[in-house]
Amino acid sequence: MKVASNTPDQLVLEHRPRILPSVVGLLTLGVAIDAWWTRASLDAGDWTGLTLGLAVGGFITYLVALPSRVVFSAAKREVCWQHHGWPGKASGCCPFDELEGVQAVVDPDTEGHGERVVLLTQRGRVPLTRHYSGTDPSADLAATIRAWLAAADR
Repeated sequence: MKVASNTPDQLVLEHRPRILPSVVGLLTLGVAIDAWWTRASLDAGDWTGLTLGLAVGGFITYLVALPSRVVFSAAKREVCWQHHGWPGKASGCCPFDELEGVQAVVDPDTEGHGERVVLLTQRGRVPLTRHYSGTDPSADLAATIRAWLAAADR
């Protein structure tokens, strides 16, 4: 997740995954190229499995490439988020009065290599992205959000 815009009126964050979709897409492409080279030795059952595998690989590539957008508005005194997904979008808003904090949370399954930023609200935790990331500086982003919120409260 990166800062797309940072003004006194609005903080806009966008998450456009690139690494994971690229890896999954390249693996799917590799399977397709291998199938093309060995097509003479494949029978009908092999083609069915291969077609299904390529379709699933393409769909997973699509799913992990879907973006998220978070907008903090000083004028409205709320934060709104929108996560694109399948089959639709997940969105919501939270007034600043209900925000209790912002944290960079580590994914317990990645031994500390995956993080994401989470809003702590009176109703619970709101992750700003669908996935954890090993490349985005989540602690820096959480600090940027906290600084922006402090400036918006003045």
